[in-house]
Amino acid sequence: QNLFSTCFVNDKEGWAVGDLGRVFHTTDGAKTWERQVLGNNRSFVALACPDSQHLWAVGQAGDIVSSSDGGKTWQPQKSGTNRQLLDVAFANQQRGIATGDFGTLLRTDDGGTTWTKIALPEDTKLPPDVAEVVAPGDIVLYSASFVDPDHVWVVGEFGTILVSADGGASWRP
Repeated sequence: QNLFSTCFVNDKEGWAVGDLGRVFHTTDGAKTWERQVLGNNRSFVALACPDSQHLWAVGQAGDIVSSSDGGKTWQPQKSGTNRQLLDVAFANQQRGIATGDFGTLLRTDDGGTTWTKIALPEDTKLPPDVAEVVAPGDIVLYSASFVDPDHVWVVGEFGTILVSADGGASWRP
């Protein structure tokens, strides 16, 4: 089956996620992998691990799951969307961003207990040949990356780059 994302906390310990709810964990630098049970057979396409105990995976139909024990057990989180989520990033154990289809941009400041949908900036510009048929709020957002808890970037379709200086509460192109 397909694997879509990895996350490593050091040169020895990491995880991988993929089709059919598969999660694998290594503690020896990927020489061996142990399967962990998500309790869900849906595909997970992205993974975040700000430390060795706290993990988040996102995927189909707005699915978000988290672990606070290094992946031994996983709990579903309510994303508030049924859109495909394509990436998740966490600056620390509390602050995270998830991105996906149709301009889906979600933010949490409580470790995913609550996720809030954030509207894309109204001044997001698309190339002229696309702007006639695609609304800026419908673009696919592919990836998010924190440099610290306040500064985060998101990239998406048609060369879209968004930046936030307040942990994802507000954005500018």
